[in-house]
Amino acid sequence: MVSLIRGRDLSEVSQDWVASLRAIVNAEIVPLETFDEDDPLGFAFYTLVLLRTRLVTRASEKLPTAARLWAEAKLATAELSPYRDRDLGAIGLLVYAFSEYDIPLANEDRLGLLVQREDSGHGLLFESFFLTSFIALGLAKIVDGCPPQFVTAIEEAISSEIDRISNDPKALFAGFWFTRAIGRNDLSDRLFRVADEIFSSGSGHLDARVCSAAILLEELEDMNMQRRLKVAAFAKDCIRSVGVEAAGGIETLIVEEEHFVAEPLRASRILVSVGLLCRDSLERKSTLLVTRSERLWQIIRAFVYAPISALFAIGVVWGAMRIRPARSITSEMLVAPSFLTAALSLGLLLAYTVVLGVLIFALVAIYELVVGLAILGKRRDEIAAFHEAWRFVIEHYKLEFCLGLIAGVLFDTLILRS
Repeated sequence: MVSLIRGRDLSEVSQDWVASLRAIVNAEIVPLETFDEDDPLGFAFYTLVLLRTRLVTRASEKLPTAARLWAEAKLATAELSPYRDRDLGAIGLLVYAFSEYDIPLANEDRLGLLVQREDSGHGLLFESFFLTSFIALGLAKIVDGCPPQFVTAIEEAISSEIDRISNDPKALFAGFWFTRAIGRNDLSDRLFRVADEIFSSGSGHLDARVCSAAILLEELEDMNMQRRLKVAAFAKDCIRSVGVEAAGGIETLIVEEEHFVAEPLRASRILVSVGLLCRDSLERKSTLLVTRSERLWQIIRAFVYAPISALFAIGVVWGAMRIRPARSITSEMLVAPSFLTAALSLGLLLAYTVVLGVLIFALVAIYELVVGLAILGKRRDEIAAFHEAWRFVIEHYKLEFCLGLIAGVLFDTLILRS
């Protein structure tokens, strides 16, 4: 079998890389009726992403609840699938994810009992540094804490098998998370240096680049400005690469010599999740990527455009009050219906819906300017703040279209008329 990688022109792919990652998460989760046991660790990562990034999608309404029920059932019954290693890794990650946000799982202390059944007393669980790190991460969050033998096993693996860990990016990422969670800075620093070497070497392997970017972003505060900007650019390029794959794949696999089938190679769920976590880190630490003078100008622009947006919102409300008729058209249509009153009533309802959408845009823009730009610095400038407000309206207002029509009816029938 011969394999061949063929790149696709990036100009053919949507520039909104994060939207591609969100879309694939949504597409995989929304059709599910229960937590997917075929890839529990992948969906546990999705759950962590939804909890940490607070993404508001249809997926965020389903997956955390389903994941919680699945993990609590496994902990209560102690009945694992034949793939016990994947189940325990997913449960460990879910215990960590939910405890991070003060919503601990019921019976989470039973994780220790499940692990004891698989523990040989020495070495890594399932002979996997990757799975041991995530299981230990969950154990670190329960009352009894992580048993010292797992910390010792991970320490020994880092000391004696660092080259093997370096060649397994997901294991590198998992180990860094765990060692930071238990405060073993000596171990996390070694893993950080490995990630830094991957960054400096210009590795072309996507998994290695994305996982090392996620690790480097965790230590962004300790870098000088020039280094921060390089790491941020590297992380954005990694997010773009994962986004391209998530959007439909950029590679073609030749499965037989001279006979090939075009088949997009999708990014793994874990890789998509790490890409979204990188984006979240960039947003949370965006103030570290601007100079003091740039930050000052951000605040000035925010407090210039926020009042303008507020005046615009007030003008929208005032204009809506002025365009409504003196009598209730909706009530008139209900009492004496006619084609003219029906058409006028529908036109008014649509107008009110549009006005409501514009008002929502103005209010969200004010929030993004004051909070996103001035306070948190998550938005680069006022254009980015307005773009985010527009994205919010496009993404959410369609779902509330009927509510807009209802608001129009209430506006027309209940407000006192002069």
